[in-house]
Amino acid sequence: MAQPLPADPLPAAPCQSCNILTPRKCSVCSVCTYCSTECETKAETLCFAGVACKLHLAWPREDTNLGSAGAHFLMLPSVQTPLTTSDPPHMRWTGLHQAAVHFLHVLLACSSSKVFHKTVFGTAIVLTQDGRYASGCQRINFPVGKTSQAASMMVGNMAQLALAMLGEERTRSSQLRDHGAPDDRQALVLSGVVSCSALHFDAIYLTHTNDTWTIKRIQPLWEQVLTPLDDKYYSMSFKPQGRVPDNSRHSMELVEKALMPQDPTEAPPAPAAAAAAASTRTPSQSPTPASSARPETELMPAFAVGATQAQAAARQLPRATPRQTPSPTPQPWEAYRAQAQALAEAQAEAPLWLDQLQAALQRS
Repeated sequence: MAQPLPADPLPAAPCQSCNILTPRKCSVCSVCTYCSTECETKAETLCFAGVACKLHLAWPREDTNLGSAGAHFLMLPSVQTPLTTSDPPHMRWTGLHQAAVHFLHVLLACSSSKVFHKTVFGTAIVLTQDGRYASGCQRINFPVGKTSQAASMMVGNMAQLALAMLGEERTRSSQLRDHGAPDDRQALVLSGVVSCSALHFDAIYLTHTNDTWTIKRIQPLWEQVLTPLDDKYYSMSFKPQGRVPDNSRHSMELVEKALMPQDPTEAPPAPAAAAAAASTRTPSQSPTPASSARPETELMPAFAVGATQAQAAARQLPRATPRQTPSPTPQPWEAYRAQAQALAEAQAEAPLWLDQLQAALQRS
């Protein structure tokens, strides 16, 4: 009697705690890779691994990376800091920037050296209530679709991860004098895209208040040099090798759309309804400019950053009323004659100078 063939073993992957190759998955989410329950407990204490497990259980699983893909977040070891959430915002921003550089080095060290040409990287860093920098990262290959779509999805994923690490927002009691909500819920998101034999990372500074993200700043952080292997793959060093680029590649429009995605259930208006709405639109309800109505937002080239920022600033200015073409003006003497005639008809008694003006007009 023939014996059944053994099932194919699961592919081995490095344990996310001790880096030993193991086929074992997390007992909570079945997505993370841990060789034992001891490593799971260690990762929960050191890396906030429970945050990733909750997202893995709640995240929808689909085949495409450009949709709501089933994400695999890798939580990095946390770092203790003397800063707290009650320190001034500028000190916490400086600390988050330094922590972002540290976690970027960790991301490069733990990433595979072979990089597909259509790959995006992401990292989120926050300051927790117990005075630790928590961070998680993600790496996605997207064989189909545009780089801007993948970058937008990565920014949205990292924002969701940062929100999970920050925890639930605490409501504040109303005060008689409110000087503005302090930036106590700060997050720094890194998004990296492959471009021109380099891996470009931009740092996106965010705050979260009243269930709303606010973009504070977008600036370039690092550009890692890649060595071409063939038409589709590069080799990347595990050490930082590159420079700080001069310009960012993620536009403000792309980040805004990533943080405020449109409702997919909202259908566009029918052509007849759109035409009716346009005919009844008041001057204060001017249509959206064509630049903001584009269906796809591309990543900005390095030389186009200044122009794009100038255009964004110009869009904030009040829009001038379109100049109308004046109607042809009648001849001067004809205008004076018509004015005198209308004045004479409107008054019971003609003024004293009316006869003199009419005589002068007739002589001309």
